[in-house]
Amino acid sequence: MFMGYENKQYHNRDISRKTWEKISKERNANITAIKGRWRGLGDKFRKELSKLPKNVQEIKEGPMIKPAWPYYENLLFLKISLLREL
Repeated sequence: MFMGYENKQYHNRDISRKTWEKISKERNANITAIKGRWRGLGDKFRKELSKLPKNVQEIKEGPMIKPAWPYYENLLFLKISLLREL
């Protein structure tokens, strides 16, 4: 379950804690390790997203590049939340 900034429950620490505990049990892994992995995936997604053309002029001037990172397409739902950060 991903809660982006637009979710009313996003800042609810109790719900956040329970969600991480649930994921920890499902994955049979330490919460700290899972949070670190999630942060790493988000950072890598941000890096891959930054490689894409930023405006129409860049798109016209060069070939359309699709990131080769295997998780890019699966994490596209993060794009909306990342754009709201800017």
